[in-house]
Amino acid sequence: MLQTIELGTVQSKAAGMRWAQRALDSRWGSLIQQAWEAREGVRFGEKIRQRAESEQLQASLDFLRYALEEGERRYVTRSSGQTTRSS
Repeated sequence: MLQTIELGTVQSKAAGMRWAQRALDSRWGSLIQQAWEAREGVRFGEKIRQRAESEQLQASLDFLRYALEEGERRYVTRSSGQTTRSS
């Protein structure tokens, strides 16, 4: 969703992952990559009902907080006609 706010278009998940790794704070790169790689297991039902590791769960929650704040910041910036650092 951050990519959509930033670029004004909806793109593929793969494009969103690549954009996020380039445009967001680098501290999230590893988490984004792990989520992308785990996606295949979810897609084929291999990861359904598996408990998340507590460290990954906490990192995911931290990312969600970051994404909400960043989304609001980017939306306000875009709405006011300004550009953000990844434009």
